[in-house]
Amino acid sequence: MSRELKFSRMVLSKDQVKKLSARDKKRFLMLTNMLRDLDLYRKLLIYVRKQDTGNRDLDEAALITFVLSFDKILISKAYEIWEFLGSEKIGQEKPAFSASLASLWDEICTFFHENKNEELFQFVRNKFGFHFDWYPDLEPYIENAMNEIGDLEFWMGNDSSGNDVFDSSNSIMLIVLRNKMRELGFTGSDEELVGQLHKLPLHILHIMSNFCERYLTEIILRQSIFQEKLVFTVTVPLLSEVNVPLIVKNDLKESL
Repeated sequence: MSRELKFSRMVLSKDQVKKLSARDKKRFLMLTNMLRDLDLYRKLLIYVRKQDTGNRDLDEAALITFVLSFDKILISKAYEIWEFLGSEKIGQEKPAFSASLASLWDEICTFFHENKNEELFQFVRNKFGFHFDWYPDLEPYIENAMNEIGDLEFWMGNDSSGNDVFDSSNSIMLIVLRNKMRELGFTGSDEELVGQLHKLPLHILHIMSNFCERYLTEIILRQSIFQEKLVFTVTVPLLSEVNVPLIVKNDLKESL
């Protein structure tokens, strides 16, 4: 399989930028930042694969640490994008959308207008994703989860490489989220609920990413003229070859 990718350097001149309204400049910045974050965190999630340290339990705990961390960030990002789109009243512009852009918008609205999806994403964002929550309403969820798992177990590394793995904390968080999902009306076995927690953000963020790209070109930049300044080809790794391990040995001067 070819490892080559073609890039085009596209330039929007200063004169073209001046023609954008202050609101469109703001939305351009925010939407491109959304696309950057979504691309980055979804790739990092794909890069994570189970290590082979020789200890199966440690490998499993390290994998869950990575996946759960990225899942809660992606869920939080999805909720923030939904909040931004609503605050900017993007839906009011639907008459100007193409059929494909309108279809993507409808899919986003259908997803978040299902209360259990919006409330779950808001819960993750507020309690774990972007906050280290201190409100007492979370305490009963944690109490129930700790009672369920019993002993607390951790893997502690002996150097400054950031190798500590708090597998019981992962288990507690998953139980809290699983119980919250049941409370909101999600159904399925424990394993199926955890699977939904992983798949839901990937599903809606794929739609949101497509919407943001199309909205930029169809609405914000519809009258802008880009210049293609440079076209070049680079050689890159295959996605299937990239692996980011959690357990590493520090050979650098600085500590993590």
